[in-house]
Amino acid sequence: MTLTDEKLLYLNSADIAAICADIDPVDCVARALRQHAAGAARVGDEGVLRWSPGGAQQARTLNMPGMVGTGLVGTKIINANTGNPDRGLPRADGLTLLFDPATVRPAAILQGAQISALRTAAVSTLAAVRLHAGTPVTLALLGAGPIAQAHADLMARHLEIGRVLIHDQVPARAQALAARLRAPDGPFRDVRAAGAEQAVRPASVVVTATTTTTAYVPYRWIAPGATVINVSLDDIAADAYLASSLLYVDDWDLVTADTQRLLGHLARQGTVAGPGEPAPPGGRAVTGTLGQLLAGECPGRAHARQVALVNPFGMAVEDLAIAQEVYTVALSRGLGTSLDR
Repeated sequence: MTLTDEKLLYLNSADIAAICADIDPVDCVARALRQHAAGAARVGDEGVLRWSPGGAQQARTLNMPGMVGTGLVGTKIINANTGNPDRGLPRADGLTLLFDPATVRPAAILQGAQISALRTAAVSTLAAVRLHAGTPVTLALLGAGPIAQAHADLMARHLEIGRVLIHDQVPARAQALAARLRAPDGPFRDVRAAGAEQAVRPASVVVTATTTTTAYVPYRWIAPGATVINVSLDDIAADAYLASSLLYVDDWDLVTADTQRLLGHLARQGTVAGPGEPAPPGGRAVTGTLGQLLAGECPGRAHARQVALVNPFGMAVEDLAIAQEVYTVALSRGLGTSLDR
């Protein structure tokens, strides 16, 4: 990636949507995870600021830099306010910035929410493809927002899914997503809204995509052989982290540094040790990272009744890998808006 003249390329939501329909984000994040496992991809410390704009609203801004090899460097800025859906706005939005690796000057600005949602779904889909115990899959989606929609759409392309069960604290949202997914042009036929326990118990793949900060899914709900992907903060209870046969993260340092996520709390309490470390008394160690799983450097599923729990933090290098692919295609197609500096 090199800068030409004094221009910046801006890619809006429509540009990104058009390009993402023709690329494979799962392949992009798989490459980034393998490079991370090999030490060729680096993530910087996360910059975070949290505040309350008023009432029960909770807002935050995150800045997550990353670098892959010597040819890709950039940062992800993703902001969120829990009160935005009541305003008719997306909960999260942001930008992904790509820099010239030689001069470090910005080269491209990409609308970030779509890339972030697609990256989240791609990591989960990759984990589900690697770890699910059989087909057809019964998929449980906990949360019915844009992240859940992105998971359903992408998983439909990579997994044989027979049934989808959707739970949301607002039942109307779960019902609306179910209706969209089983529409004539939707990816599934058997889709229904359900309570949280009723969605989780029969599921072979569970994806949490909520904003809750209170755990509510105990281990006893999880079916033998299920793959549980905890995309959000605290849906999955502590006993599930300790009892699951397999436990994977994407980057252990990011998980342990985070003050919000349950797994980080368990690590700081000395209950859960990192990949390659001995399990503490009465606790357990993380099986490995997703990159190590892809590279064959840590155990995978040994039999169909093992419960696999995946707790991805969400690394900027994954977003940047997708953004670079989008940027490359945009240049080849002449898409985007050229901006003066």
